[in-house]
Order: sequence, then C-alpha cells, then structure tokens
Amino acid sequence: MNELEEAVRRASARELPRAELSAAIVARLEQLGAPPESIAAATKIAQPKSVVVVAGQQPVLFGGPGLVWAKACDALAVAGSIEKLHGVPAIAVFWNASEDHDHDECDHVRMDLGSEVELLRVPLPGDRRMLSRVPVPPEALALLEMLRAKFPQGPSRDEILAALEPAADDTMGSWFSRILLRILGRHGLVVVEPETMRPFAKSVVDFELSRPGELAASVRRAEAAAVARGEPASLDLQRDELFFLVDDAGRRLRVTRDGNAWRVEDGRVLTTSQMRALPSSAYSWNVASRVLAQDVALPVAAQICGPSEIAYCRRLAAIHAALVVPPPELVPRTHWVFLSVRAERLCGQLNVDPRAVVEGSQQPPAVAAADERPEVTAAREAIRRLPSRASGAIQRRHAGLVRGLELYAEALTRDGEESAVVTAERWRKVSALLRPEGEDWDRRISPLPWLAGVGRDFLAGVIAAWTKYRAADVPEIRPGKTVLFPSIKPRGADA
Repeated sequence: MNELEEAVRRASARELPRAELSAAIVARLEQLGAPPESIAAATKIAQPKSVVVVAGQQPVLFGGPGLVWAKACDALAVAGSIEKLHGVPAIAVFWNASEDHDHDECDHVRMDLGSEVELLRVPLPGDRRMLSRVPVPPEALALLEMLRAKFPQGPSRDEILAALEPAADDTMGSWFSRILLRILGRHGLVVVEPETMRPFAKSVVDFELSRPGELAASVRRAEAAAVARGEPASLDLQRDELFFLVDDAGRRLRVTRDGNAWRVEDGRVLTTSQMRALPSSAYSWNVASRVLAQDVALPVAAQICGPSEIAYCRRLAAIHAALVVPPPELVPRTHWVFLSVRAERLCGQLNVDPRAVVEGSQQPPAVAAADERPEVTAAREAIRRLPSRASGAIQRRHAGLVRGLELYAEALTRDGEESAVVTAERWRKVSALLRPEGEDWDRRISPLPWLAGVGRDFLAGVIAAWTKYRAADVPEIRPGKTVLFPSIKPRGADA
C-alpha cells in the first residue's frame, strides 16, 4: 500500500459529521452562486467514506497568479484519480484563507496583456481586518474596465471577464471564492471559507485553551530537528498562541497567555472560562493552526502544496498526533508556465531556450563590440600596406579607402551598440514574461489572459488527461514538475 492509498484509507475511516459538514458547505456555495457541478461535488461529502483533496491560498486580486490555478487543477486531478483508483467519493476542495489580514500580499497581481506584463493593484486599508471583512474597493471596477479594453481576443474572453465581476456586496474574500467557482466550479471544484468551517474545527482552539503552548512547543521542536538535519527554517513562530481574536470590525487581535489569564491587545483580560464562552466566530487561526483546522474539519486524504507549504506542514506531524487527526499525504503542486506567442518570438530572436529562461539557467546573451572584429583590423592593416605615395590619384584613392574603412568601422560600432541595446531590451522583456523579478512564473503572473485566448476546454483537458489541447502538444504533468505550456493561438469558439 503506497502512502497516498494509506492516507485515503485513514481519511475515509474517520468519524465525522459528514452530512452536517456537507450541508453547511452547500449552503455557502449556493449563496456564492456556485454552478451545479460544484454543489453536486459538495453534496458527495455527506457520503460515509468520502475524502477530500485540499488546496488553498489567501485571496488575491482577480484570482491571483498561476500557482492558485495550478493548485486547484491539481486538486481536481488528484481527487479524480483517487475516486477512480480507490473507489471512494473524492472531492477537490479549495480552502480560501479569507481570514488572512496581510493586505500587501493580496492587493495585486500581474497580467500579460499584450505589450508588457502589467502590475494591477487596488488600495486596501492595511488595518488588520480579515479579507472576508474588507469590501471590494471601487478601484477594482476601474481595473476591470481596463481589462475589458486590453484582454486578448479568444473563445473564452467574455466568460473570463464575466467571472471577474464582483457582486455588489462582495468582500475581497467572497470575490475570490466567486472567481474560482465561476471558472473551475463547472469541473467540480468546491470552495470553502473559514467562516463556514470554524464550527467543525472547534477542537483546535479548545486544545489551545486547555493545554496552552503545547502546540507551539511541538512545532518548535520539529523545526529545531529539521534545522539540525540541514533543512531551512520554515515556521518561525513568534508567539505561543496559535490563534487571534476577532473584533467587531473584523480585525485580528493578538492574544497572550499571562498565567491564568488571556490578554487581548485591545486591553481585555479574559479568563479561560470567558474564552470558552466566546462563539467560534470570535476566533481566527494562524498559519499553523489553519492547517490543523482544515485537517480536523475535513476528511483530508491529500493536500496540494508548494515547496514552502510542504516544509511547514511536515512540522505539524506531532500536532496531528496530539489532536488524534491523521495527517494527509502532501502532494507537490505542479508549476505552470504559459509561453505566449510574444515570449516564444523573443526567445527565437535571442536564440535562447525558453525552458532555460524559465529555470533561471540561461545567462543574458552577450553581444561582441563591433570594433573588436578581427576582419576590420585585418582590413586596416591591408590598406596600410598598399602603395600610397605615387600619383595624386593614388594618394586620393588611398585616403578614400582609409576614410571609408573608418566610416565603415564607426557604422559597425554604432550597429553593434544598437544591437546590444535591442538585445538587452529583448532580454528584459522575455525575463519579465517568463521569470518575472527572478521568481517562478506562476508566483507572479495570472494565466487568465492566456486562458481567455485558448478557451475553457484547455482546463478540462489539463484536469482530465494532462496531455493535449486540441492540436497542440502539452507535456505530461506530474506532481512538482514545471510544465511549459506552448504558445497556442485562439482556435475559434468552444463547442
């Protein structure tokens, strides 16, 4: 039995209130206007042996960069594989971490809109409010109008743009959920939010209140052991308390254990009994306890993770044991790179391999200075040896040769300088397209303009087979692999 199969067995055997869990998720999906396929998938959670494959991210403007979409598609593909191979209901769940309060991470995204990779940003208050309580700013509508003017033509252009439209009462959190559901809900993706899940993960905070500091101490021991093995640090916990309290405005407030009391940064001092009397909505998990809450509330068989997520989730194994919750199998996410026609053309002009640019192994192309060409030096020496002191005609012609060669050499130098400028500019552009700011493509750039151009059938093909989109070959996708999707021109309307 392999590790994923064992994780499926453990998750499917858990005693959970699956019917109540499913009903709560379905109710929220209906509020968000989820498509029937998403609601049908959430209904399957009520089945006795159901398991889920989880991916997650905090809300990001316009659905975020490629890693969001890669995780979601990976979750759908792995859930489909589990259901087919192991015969249990398997549902892909995207955990929208909308209780996050780091507005600087969530207020922007980059898109390739044809001429340059453009940074799109909206102003957020930065006041520690959870993103589930921050209204979509009006500037987002202005950006959406700009996208309507610049978005590439293609079979899914109108569908993608419609998916980005916020509802009148949306927060940054609910808007993110809506975008994911409008684009991937038809493939069976279920999106959950902390507000829905808190009642089902109450035991995480209960443990913290009953045995304060134990979970943080366990994480620190695991971190120290990992560092001793030569692994980089991943969870630098600043506090023993792995939760926040939420005030009436939705701000996350730090809580500090002080003897038998709990001090809140707004000045309140609460007893443990008073803390227990607070509703579940008053609590918000930190980065570590959020993962625990997810694994407590849901029958998680597998979690799709980026490299840093794998590192810190591994530090939580002992905590899972303390909470009597089986840890899921950690599946490395796929890394996406969409090669636009423009990026492909620039690579051809520079004579560089796109994959080498993506992987960061390609050095900027060097351009030799024109005045260093050996042919010019040889020509100058040959002219110098020619007779030049005979008749006036010979002298004039010889001087003309010298002057002509120098003018030619100057032209070559100017041409070389211009070529160096052109090459440097092409390199800047292709780097911005394929390795923006020296980071992986899917950590910075949204795939939505590309998807608008190729059509929604592309995602269905990726999820179902990871092999082809119509006539264009797409490399096989494996967990953790970097996949360079080739440039594809729009092929007409979807069927």
